[in-house]
Amino acid sequence: MLPPSLILAAGALGLVVPGAVLAQTAAHRADPGYGSPEAVRYQVNTSTPAWSPDGRRIAFVRGTGGNSDIYVMNADGSERRQLTRSLGEDAFPSWSPDGKTIAYTHLISLTDPGGYENWVIGVDGTGLRRLTRARGFDTGPVWSPDGTRIAYQREQEIYVMNANGTHRKRLTYSRANDGSPTWSPDGRRIAFESNRAGNLAANAGYALFVMDADGRHQRRLTYVQAEEGLPAWSPDGRRIAFASNRDGNSEVYLMHADGKHQRRLTRHPASDAFPAWSPDGKRIAFLSTRAGPTEVYVMRADGTRVRRLTRR
Repeated sequence: MLPPSLILAAGALGLVVPGAVLAQTAAHRADPGYGSPEAVRYQVNTSTPAWSPDGRRIAFVRGTGGNSDIYVMNADGSERRQLTRSLGEDAFPSWSPDGKTIAYTHLISLTDPGGYENWVIGVDGTGLRRLTRARGFDTGPVWSPDGTRIAYQREQEIYVMNANGTHRKRLTYSRANDGSPTWSPDGRRIAFESNRAGNLAANAGYALFVMDADGRHQRRLTYVQAEEGLPAWSPDGRRIAFASNRDGNSEVYLMHADGKHQRRLTRHPASDAFPAWSPDGKRIAFLSTRAGPTEVYVMRADGTRVRRLTRR
């Protein structure tokens, strides 16, 4: 089964795979196309852009034909450089707080549905190292603000481990699909997406939740019947950007960290998703299909001055 963050990724960007529209949660869980190599290939090729801690660079994913890699470019879209060069799929880059290392997910084989693992690599391309070695879905690694821990998704739950891959601890036990963890800037809380509050058979969708960094005090933030997820915490800890299709297609939204004052940032007939804050809190990078292929865009934190950064 695909992890929920990958499910939402495909649905948010309007992907149709053989026999299934992955945006429809109930349908894709029951459909034989769910988890197919075609679906996996698309989803890992279009994962969240990630800002370097100094705000000067953005890591992103690009690939075709069953292979994708992590790239790094300047924040203005110039000087693109390929970082990983492995067979298979690399996705979900996350910068370490010191800016020296990127954690990411690697799909070892498209023919092996249990082949997702989390790795780290130096920004200079050296120091490649595998962090997880449990057969199954280990995806979406994100560094804690102090650089000592990494939160990630294993199967349908959220885990945390030391930055070297040791002492793995499970944080969620909801029996639902929990994914897309993101740390608050002070490292005390983790926001995530989950369908625990809904009924899959009724297509109630995903909502956003928050919990303490040790898994306690889990609380729901959004209450709209829609597909909502991919949270991104602002650098000042006061706001959370996220993706939602509550208004008919996927757009980027913004809310206070307590779930109040939700408002829409992007307004386009195409699909916008995967928001990522710049370290100074002034800009948000995101993915969009507004030009046809999925590309990286950037806008001001209020949704104005949208600009395209990548071109195939």
